[in-house]
Amino acid sequence: MITFSGTSSRLYSAGADDTRGKTTEWRVNIVHPLSTQTDTVCIDTQLTGFTPASPLGNDKEHLIDCIAIHGWGSHALGGFKAHDDTYVWLRDSLAKDVPRFRVFIYGYACDLTTADSISGVDDYADTLRRLLRDMRGQDKTGPPVPLVFIAHSLGGMVLKQTLIRMKESSDSADNYNLISVYRALFFGVPSQAMDTEALAAMVGDKPQRYDLSLLNQEVGHRLRSRQHEDFCKALDFEDSKIIQFFETRKTSTVIEDEVTKKWTRVGPKKLLVNPTSATFGRL
Repeated sequence: MITFSGTSSRLYSAGADDTRGKTTEWRVNIVHPLSTQTDTVCIDTQLTGFTPASPLGNDKEHLIDCIAIHGWGSHALGGFKAHDDTYVWLRDSLAKDVPRFRVFIYGYACDLTTADSISGVDDYADTLRRLLRDMRGQDKTGPPVPLVFIAHSLGGMVLKQTLIRMKESSDSADNYNLISVYRALFFGVPSQAMDTEALAAMVGDKPQRYDLSLLNQEVGHRLRSRQHEDFCKALDFEDSKIIQFFETRKTSTVIEDEVTKKWTRVGPKKLLVNPTSATFGRL
């Protein structure tokens, strides 16, 4: 995984856009100096699926798999990257400070500004479950390699649903991964709702409104309660721990620019997830 302090015009001109005009990858032609053969290097800019954040050396002797899941409508790096900087703490600190960690970032296409996708929490959870089966296809006869999850905001709801689906599954790989869950770190996960007023204005009547209703303080209570109850039944191992973090600073909300029609974080500051919601634990 590579981060840039700025993007050169060469990369912009080499960008491949999707139907919404968003750059999905950069394609750069590289000419070999001796053979003059030209190869094309594709650089993924969206990081959908699993993206390794740890050095390749960690793969050989890793003792723990760590999966980071981003939140609402953000890039896969989301809250894991410093604002206006190239520093990514999962890559630049965690993976180096704990060399026995194999760290991956799970990216999913949760774009709040488009109506092109009807994917939701269930779909993101099923994809994560499949990727874990594919990645951890080792010999199931040995002791399970522990799994640690780092989830931010909606990512925590995706993780809960993933573990619920694992519990319901008859696939031995799902069972293996479920019993491997050792720790889950929840950062601002709205287990008992969040302030969705600004996001609701952005989503409007798009398909994402269903997932947003899961987090709404007024209408999502039954959905959240059922998910949380099923989650507690799925992750009921005494040696598995959940560590929860809550916000201590208000966050600028999103508003639409009247001229450009783009959504930016320059709105009134709010505490989107209160401490009670962020620290709501297992039953």
